[in-house]
Amino acid sequence: MGAFRRWGAMGVAAGVLAAALGVATAGTLLMTSAEPGFRADGPPTAEVASGAVRGGPVAFSELVAGVMMPVAVEGAAHAPKVVEYEGLQLSFALKEGPRGAVARLVVTDAEGGEPVRGLKPRAWLEERGEDGPQDAAACGARVQELRGGGLAERAEEDLNALRVLLLNDDDTLSVLNPQIALRQTRLEALLRLPGEVLDWALHPDGRSLYLSVPNVKQVLVVETQGFRVASTLELDEAPGALAFSEDGRQLWVGGADANAAHVQVIDTDEDRVVGAVEVGPGPHQVVVSHGGHQVWVASPQMRELVAIDGPSARYVGAVAVGEGVVSLGRGCSTIAVAREGGEVRVFDVARGSDRRVQVAAGVTRVDVAPGERWAFALHAGAGQVSVIDLEHGVVRGAFQGLGAPERVVFTEGYAYIERAAGEQVGMVALDALAKSGPGLRWVSTGEVGVAGAGASAVSAAPGPAGRSIFVASPNQRAILVLAEGQPSPMGRIDNRVGRPRAMMLLDRSLEEVAPGVYRASAEVDLARSWELRLDLGDELGALCF
Repeated sequence: MGAFRRWGAMGVAAGVLAAALGVATAGTLLMTSAEPGFRADGPPTAEVASGAVRGGPVAFSELVAGVMMPVAVEGAAHAPKVVEYEGLQLSFALKEGPRGAVARLVVTDAEGGEPVRGLKPRAWLEERGEDGPQDAAACGARVQELRGGGLAERAEEDLNALRVLLLNDDDTLSVLNPQIALRQTRLEALLRLPGEVLDWALHPDGRSLYLSVPNVKQVLVVETQGFRVASTLELDEAPGALAFSEDGRQLWVGGADANAAHVQVIDTDEDRVVGAVEVGPGPHQVVVSHGGHQVWVASPQMRELVAIDGPSARYVGAVAVGEGVVSLGRGCSTIAVAREGGEVRVFDVARGSDRRVQVAAGVTRVDVAPGERWAFALHAGAGQVSVIDLEHGVVRGAFQGLGAPERVVFTEGYAYIERAAGEQVGMVALDALAKSGPGLRWVSTGEVGVAGAGASAVSAAPGPAGRSIFVASPNQRAILVLAEGQPSPMGRIDNRVGRPRAMMLLDRSLEEVAPGVYRASAEVDLARSWELRLDLGDELGALCF
């Protein structure tokens, strides 16, 4: 993700939406005449291997052959509670996970048994009373209280919790609770950090946050229940990029600069450094595939994309990609390797294939959109974003006149382009990219269109379920929440502490992890008896069981 990395899946804080969205004169996609099909550039040439590589480069297919996906293992569980309600069958259970309890709700059609997809349930847990579940009237009243967000009506365990985490320019981490109905402040916690954070990553279960601080060669572990520093890990080399395995048991740490020659691995169950793999000089880009069974590393000087076996932390091999790698973009089955000279190599980790797409020189970053149909290659110096059609392997066109684009953030249906300076974020509908000349519209967060001297950039972060966007600007010291594709904010969150450099959303709500299966982490004692209070929306109503 590069130096400062714009914080991966995060944004930066603060903003006020002052201008309606409009089509910018410089925001039309300039279409190319390229025909579908990847460019026939021939096989990779044999690059000079870096000192870390054991032998010469190999074909990409050799590096992914036989790599297995991990199998999830569940722990002990309460017997599921099963009820029928409004034509639905609902099954709820609390299970013991590797790092605490997990709440699991399964919703199916009561008659046919088909999974019910796309629900947005809100849920709370409270200790079951001696008289058993509440009746319908009492249940509805209690759920209505919980929806209000008042301090006096908070449940013992809130399965809808959303927190806004902000890294500020004074080396502090502030935590805002947008769900508390208070006017004066929503600040829930404030932590002072030992230096500037280069990257941060949230554990997949949401229970801990990891931050790399290169100037002190430390990775901090912050537990997110009480927001305190639980561990401080000392590393041999300055840490930079962070990447989790899918199950969260390993955290891979890239080097922050050219003096770092290793990626280091942290065992997150014990929060300790357990190994290091020599790969070549940094700063490193790190992504994982196959659920964490394969780790990929590249840097501007390495000339290869290095493969590491995740479970054993063992060097596997490398494929030649050439020098000048500035970014690794990651999709579910795609790794996009961007070189500054104007090439994006597209690796399919499922099929073991790799192909090339030529773009304009001066690439600084590449981001892959959900669904893996599109990738965006950013050219900060030229003020341009090239749109790559991954299905056909061609550049469809480019948005120009963007200033200095830094990162692309995605909701379910839109791409939002951040810039290095200014009070605006560009927005384009993903489904319009296949059409001729889709327009780029601007979301403005302040009265002034361009930031003044010393001002920081506006950034964005996707909201829960990918249907909203949080837009923030340190100059306005506020965060705006917008429905995707819409110009008007649904709400505003003020930040009264520092000038935010980066923003992350911590979403503890029930997430659909499989058709009809909704899951969330829960901080509860499994020895106690719990009652679920469930809000299925205005159409279906509330129930407790």
